[in-house]
Amino acid sequence: MSNGPNPFRAAWNMLYARRLKPPRPNGDIALDHTPLSRVLDRLRSEGVRSLAHASSDLAAYRDVLSSIDPNELTPQESLAFWINLYNAGALHRAGHAYAHDYESVLRVPGAFSAPWVTVAGESMSLDDLEHGKIRR
Repeated sequence: MSNGPNPFRAAWNMLYARRLKPPRPNGDIALDHTPLSRVLDRLRSEGVRSLAHASSDLAAYRDVLSSIDPNELTPQESLAFWINLYNAGALHRAGHAYAHDYESVLRVPGAFSAPWVTVAGESMSLDDLEHGKIRR
């Protein structure tokens, strides 16, 4: 069992995420993030245990966002799109960790490196979202 994140793995994930197309938002569409807000409200009021029952809500939110071309959003909406998509994925994986008695989402094999969403034809993990879209 490791004592923490592997720095070589983290560096590899950052480099690997560079294969993704950088975001190029130039539209004027705004999104409704209410479904994620409801999950966050339950998390705030009920605590982490609420995530074990939020899986379908988070997957539905992911499916709605995956049907949108983020380049048709404003730059601010595009950034919110990628951050909220990442957060929904992290919460989804945290719910899985809680439901399966992992001490942390970081202990779930592939939690951040396994594919979680496909947007505009690109299959992405949480690492891909963070390093290939948000940080770019």
